[in-house]
Amino acid sequence: METFEKKIRGKFRRATILAVLGVFISILEFAAQSKTAVSASVIAGGFLGFESVCVYNMLRYKKALRTRETLEELYIKEIDERNVSISLNTCRSCLNLTLGLLGAAGLISKFFNHTVFMTIGYILIGVLILYGVLTLYYSKKF
Repeated sequence: METFEKKIRGKFRRATILAVLGVFISILEFAAQSKTAVSASVIAGGFLGFESVCVYNMLRYKKALRTRETLEELYIKEIDERNVSISLNTCRSCLNLTLGLLGAAGLISKFFNHTVFMTIGYILIGVLILYGVLTLYYSKKF
């Protein structure tokens, strides 16, 4: 349980660092003021979502570090084979659906705009390369 506690402390530190970096980056973005009202609102919404996730994780990890029972509950949630299997199957299905939708969007966009078609194509190629590299990495690791 001590190694899991160290792992949670590390996650708490990373979430704190990401939250602070998010604040600094958003301050720099708003200081530039070369954006339109629409792009500024998109940046603000993205920042708010990012910060919300960071703060939620920080609170969850801090709560788990305070009491032993909460830490044990979190340990069971993260280590349980059923939860791990559900998470892996969800991620795999989501990736396949994303790749399919990107491919379909690429084919449809070819009829409308060549730049959009090329952009979607490059994103699809990048995701496929990343998928292949990670598959090789994890097949060697496990």
